[in-house]
Amino acid sequence: MKQKISPLWIRLALPAGIAALYFAANTYSAPDPLHPYSVQMHLHGSMSEGSGSMRGANVQAKKIGLDVLWWTDHDWRIAYHTYADGYDFEADGLSATRPVPNGEGDEMQVELSPHATNAPVLDPIARISPERASQGKKSLEIAATSTGKPLPDLGAALPDPNADGEGGGRGRKRPQAIGPYQGLFYTIDASRRRFKRSLASDVTIDISVWPDFDPAPDRMAAIRFDLSQQPPDLAQGTLFYVLTGASEADLRKLEGPHRKFVRLSFKSREWNHFTLRLTDDARKLELGGADNSLVDASFGVLTSGPRAHAFFDDYRIAHKLKSEPLRGEARRMATALQKEFGTTNYVSQELSYQAHLNPFGEHVPMIDYVKHPAGLSPKETVDFVHENGGICSLNHIFGTTRAPRGMDVDDPKSAQAFEEKRMKDLIASRCYGVDILEVGYPRRVLPMASFLRVWDGLSNAGIYLVADGISDTHTSNGGWMSGNNFVTWVWARSKSVADLVDGLRRGAAYFGDPVQYKGEMRLTTDDGHSMGQIVVGGKASHKVTISITVLPQDAKVRTVLSGKYDEDFTASGKFEKTLAMDTRQPGFFRVEVYTAQGKPLVFSNPLYFARAGAEGISPYKRASCR
Repeated sequence: MKQKISPLWIRLALPAGIAALYFAANTYSAPDPLHPYSVQMHLHGSMSEGSGSMRGANVQAKKIGLDVLWWTDHDWRIAYHTYADGYDFEADGLSATRPVPNGEGDEMQVELSPHATNAPVLDPIARISPERASQGKKSLEIAATSTGKPLPDLGAALPDPNADGEGGGRGRKRPQAIGPYQGLFYTIDASRRRFKRSLASDVTIDISVWPDFDPAPDRMAAIRFDLSQQPPDLAQGTLFYVLTGASEADLRKLEGPHRKFVRLSFKSREWNHFTLRLTDDARKLELGGADNSLVDASFGVLTSGPRAHAFFDDYRIAHKLKSEPLRGEARRMATALQKEFGTTNYVSQELSYQAHLNPFGEHVPMIDYVKHPAGLSPKETVDFVHENGGICSLNHIFGTTRAPRGMDVDDPKSAQAFEEKRMKDLIASRCYGVDILEVGYPRRVLPMASFLRVWDGLSNAGIYLVADGISDTHTSNGGWMSGNNFVTWVWARSKSVADLVDGLRRGAAYFGDPVQYKGEMRLTTDDGHSMGQIVVGGKASHKVTISITVLPQDAKVRTVLSGKYDEDFTASGKFEKTLAMDTRQPGFFRVEVYTAQGKPLVFSNPLYFARAGAEGISPYKRASCR
């Protein structure tokens, strides 16, 4: 190659006493005794705020052939930190501001909004009413009359498969009937989804209902719970608790594999108080049991003709497990699913009350939110992970689902300014000391090219981070086959946590689309160095061999030198090329592969080259060269 490498500024801060680790690192330099295990390192199930289930993810992982699912549900959600335990309906309208429990003066917005599947009805009422109350002075009043016009009963509606990311998976739904009934429901929610619960925590609901009708089969008052997506068709489950004169046989006719009814005994025109055993019923009715989330709770009426009218009050949510005991239940479910599906399941967490950071290790505990109600700062969080023997990734650097206010992703100047600012901020903070950077998103607010440029900028600033590919899916049907569906292949001795963490520490990993790519990728030098290593020494040049197998037809292979594009090649099947690299100046070499249509396919981690005597380099990555 004719092009010389741009200089890199190397930190001079090598701690004493790392010689043993350094020599241990060098024993792993050759990938030959290792195997590339495909790992999904960022995904959410029924412990988080989306509609995905652990079982649904295992179904998808088996289809794709993934080796490992590494669960990263939000820690503060598992701890129920700042979660609301109910609502009293004492407000002037369908929205209200309430203090955040243990939120140190923070406030949350509580909203009651129409359910997305509501059918057209006549003379609807949905309001906070002073007419009657079980406690306090107000309650929620819901009423509707059927239009008499038939609507399709679609069963469980599938969420939008692209609704990934923080809060994703609620999806777009269509108005529909429930058998002959038309419904009017209002869903309760709070800022940051603080009414949600994992059914693995053994959830019970208390609610008071005033049914303003005599028992009859043509009307119902109902409390509706939308649950997680479950196999075989990955539709959301729905559980209705109903006050009605309809018989058990009538209710069975309304049911399906994902929709169940529980009939409640009641007295007309007086307050009826119920305790609903949500976890027990989801298990008994075969809706997925503990592997469910209380995705949405709604209050409403169903009618096949005359007016249905009811009041709801004193909504309360209780659970038995949270924090580490709840994470222990997640591990129990993961072990059972691993035996059933054959995919290795590990349970980590996403430390996300402030920054969003994923720890990986065998014994990284949860942050104590009783002791730290405001959470830990990003730097404190990374230190916490390292102190507990783990490694840590910095997640979705451009945001979760949308750009910051004032930034237009469709305006190239605005997008570039945002990208550059983010790079400068991360360099200034040295990425809080993390080990891994999430780079493998085909698009997450900004396109993948922006992630790659920031990663290269950090490398050129002497901040050497392992890049991984992830999905951050919150659903069981989005982020698996296309879009943000990347995974990371880790060169490791086994699928054990210790061996995978060791491979990640060494940067011995590549990332890409597990549906479109099934091969292996290696970068090696003629003197035995490999992808992820930081080669320290005085050699003027190195021969770097690229080896990539099982490429699709006419794949585009691109080499990158210290952040600048160098050579492009077209290849099908196996690609192998040895290139001479000028290493008189510090720099790095990595490889990108795209499909013939230009879609991101698979990406290497770099081989770095540093000056002799350079310090501040991870002993796991450091390799000497003379």
